[in-house]
Amino acid sequence: MDELLVKSGSKTYDSLTTNHLTIGYAGGKGTVTVEGTTTINPNQTQANACQIQAGSTLVSKEVIFNSSTDAWSRQFIIYGTVKTDKFTVSADDTYTASVSVMNEAKIESLSGGPATLEIGEDVTLSVGSKNGKVANAGTVNVTTDILDGGSLKVYQNATMSNIELDGGTIDILQATDPNASGLQEVAIISDLTMNSGTLNISGDVKTGALTLNDGIVNFSGDYAIDLGGEDLILGDNVAITLNVDSLDNIEGVELFQTTGNVTGLDALTVTFVDSTGATKVTSVSYNNGSVVTSSVPEPTTATLSLLALAGLAARRRRK
Repeated sequence: MDELLVKSGSKTYDSLTTNHLTIGYAGGKGTVTVEGTTTINPNQTQANACQIQAGSTLVSKEVIFNSSTDAWSRQFIIYGTVKTDKFTVSADDTYTASVSVMNEAKIESLSGGPATLEIGEDVTLSVGSKNGKVANAGTVNVTTDILDGGSLKVYQNATMSNIELDGGTIDILQATDPNASGLQEVAIISDLTMNSGTLNISGDVKTGALTLNDGIVNFSGDYAIDLGGEDLILGDNVAITLNVDSLDNIEGVELFQTTGNVTGLDALTVTFVDSTGATKVTSVSYNNGSVVTSSVPEPTTATLSLLALAGLAARRRRK
């Protein structure tokens, strides 16, 4: 099927393979139900490979969005609802893809239990420009090599669950309108595990248990991660960088908030970078529910301190 347009009403299929899918159009509200798998293979004929308009729904056991084709229309835009137990998005080194869950839109579990999102290489999943969300997601797997640039973009006011990052990038971004009525003004991610890749934070975020085994974490602005009462686990190879306007005031900057167990602080240092590119390295400590930065003596200061101690020891020996 080259193209399926359902302006309003309902259509049901055993399975569905199409180049373009539009549900709802010009104010219409439609529902497409697929008992098995919905497969979308974009081609050149439409601006977007799939659009699910506000008030419209795609119900399918599995959704496959395959963007590994010579097409410029590799966007899957959700203004309504996708109900599915598995959503797979694929691309390759040549052809990128994007899935955007916009405004009041959502991807949710069909069965009521956990759903799985598989995000492949060179794919960007953007959740929320206000409060779009992935609901009841048991697993969100970002399966991408960091050099291939796959990414998961999570906005304030987005809710996601059980993310495991193996390469690629997670961007936690400020909402476009953080003061709008009814918005939660924070990204909520339960149980975030980072095995490799990059985590960029420029918006407020709450997580459940947070495990940073390896990779790079960049903070921009005054945004600590709030874990509530859950555990924070830091591996030996985690590099944390904070981008700041000035290096003058970096003592006691809060990184994480938690009343849970904190492990791995001894191996962690934090690098501050100002707008000129100047850097300063600090250690971290746990203080009354917060992980905060603590200054590391400058090399010259440390050297002078050692010389002073050596001098005192020499005087004591002479006495």
